[in-house]
Amino acid sequence: MGCVTLNNQAGERLKTSLFLVAHLENLMMDDRFPIVPKELLDALEKRFPDKVVDPKKQCPQEAYGSALVVRFLRYQYDLQQHNILEN
Repeated sequence: MGCVTLNNQAGERLKTSLFLVAHLENLMMDDRFPIVPKELLDALEKRFPDKVVDPKKQCPQEAYGSALVVRFLRYQYDLQQHNILEN
């Protein structure tokens, strides 16, 4: 799938990812984020690896957005684990 031929579902995911990019700093400062289960994080990291993609197979912007969301969840998980250890 190339960037030009995004279907509606992929287009919506891309819009969501771009929204998250625009608001990532605010999201990271929000201490009311729900608990991130380790199993969910592991599955997402496996499904959406943080790596360079072949633009002939996947739209780089969509892959970046997916990786950004997973990075955000990893950050939240690590922060939550750190807070558990401190308390």
